[in-house]
Amino acid sequence: MSQYFKGRVVVLVLIVLSLFFTFLSCDRHEKNKSEPMKSETITMGVAMIMVSTPVIVAYKKGFFEREGLTVKFKQYSFGKQAIEAMFSKENDIATVAETPIVFKSFERNDFAIFATFSESYNDCKIIVKKNSGIMVASDLKGKRVGVTKSTSSHYFLNTYLLENLIKVSSVDLHFYDPLELQTALQSGVVDAIVVFEPYAYMAAQALHGEAFTLPAARLFRETFSFVANKDWVYKHPETIEKILRAMEAAISFIHQNRDETITLLASEIELSKEHVASIWDSYMFQLSLDNAIIPSLEDEAKWAIKSRLVEGSTIPNYLDYFYPEAMRVVKPDAVSIIK
Repeated sequence: MSQYFKGRVVVLVLIVLSLFFTFLSCDRHEKNKSEPMKSETITMGVAMIMVSTPVIVAYKKGFFEREGLTVKFKQYSFGKQAIEAMFSKENDIATVAETPIVFKSFERNDFAIFATFSESYNDCKIIVKKNSGIMVASDLKGKRVGVTKSTSSHYFLNTYLLENLIKVSSVDLHFYDPLELQTALQSGVVDAIVVFEPYAYMAAQALHGEAFTLPAARLFRETFSFVANKDWVYKHPETIEKILRAMEAAISFIHQNRDETITLLASEIELSKEHVASIWDSYMFQLSLDNAIIPSLEDEAKWAIKSRLVEGSTIPNYLDYFYPEAMRVVKPDAVSIIK
């Protein structure tokens, strides 16, 4: 057989093989396109409050489903309940503010924050009756103040008093669940309440035009995050990436559809559209793992120790409470945690 003929045969064989593998690749691609994405079920504990807006939108608008996630959406009144339910194995993931995270960090180190998605400087409010004689921060001295213990509103009150040069010991603290605060104020058991949305709105509405909100604080930034047990996190890295992609889609929807989002949220957390619209600009929705949250956690830990609200006198190493790997895949530019 001549060298020329052998060369032609080799070329022909290579062409046939190339066409064969191309056909197989296309066939597999078409099968993948026709097959639905395999669904994975997760249980998410969600605080039904303003700062959970992106999670609520992701669920109601189907962004989790688009990522192949079936989410069992368990509703809680506030983040402290959601994280406690997570530790009781009621849910895989919880949405929660930084204050309950701090309190839990003195008890255990088996959980991690994998993304922050909301922040606000005006979610917590101090509400009084108009005829109470309380008009400014200094009027709180000697007064009975209701608040929910170990939550963002508890730390907010501390910051608010310090910002206005008032000793925390000069107010008489009473602890209630958020839904109980409005009754305590209505009945006169307390003179003022410190409460986050939507319970601030509910308390004001219950007073039928007799509510007064003290001037806002300038120094307290509340953040809201996803947390999960470390065992679950390290076994489900791809699941977390799907959650984050769904959240990014939800946040994009929020930014592009303000009015529709306000209508949806007002319905879900039982607020008037007018009230949600009036406070909307107080909230920032974006995925991040910002290194600035670590000093905030440390400051709250110092407060908890100094106030004797926790056992122990050593501030936890909060770098150990972060899982940044999934965010580095989905949105690397928004990660400044160095770990």
